[in-house]
Amino acid sequence: MNNEPIRWLHKATKVIFEHRLLSANPNDLIPLYTHPAKTLTDEEIERAIQMLEISAEYIEQTDPYGLISYDDADCDGGCVAEDCRSIAELLRKAQEK
Repeated sequence: MNNEPIRWLHKATKVIFEHRLLSANPNDLIPLYTHPAKTLTDEEIERAIQMLEISAEYIEQTDPYGLISYDDADCDGGCVAEDCRSIAELLRKAQEK
C-alpha cells in the first residue's frame, strides 16, 4: 500500500492540489491519503459518497451564497458543495483500488 498523500488540502482556501505546493507553508497543508485509518466496507463508502453528493446538492439548492464557518475560514455554500464533491470523488477513487 502506498503511504504517500494523493492530494494536498490548503487549510485557509480549502483548495485541493494534486501536487504539494513548494511555495506554501507546510503547516498550511493537510495531506490527503487514499486509505482510511479504519477499514470501511464498500457499503459504508458508498453511503458516505451518496451523503456527500446529497449534501452538496442540498447546499447548492437552498443557500449557495450563505457563509459556513469551518476549519478557521468562512466559505460560501458553493465552496462547501465543491469540497463535498471533491471528497466524494476521492472516496470513489480509493474504493477502486
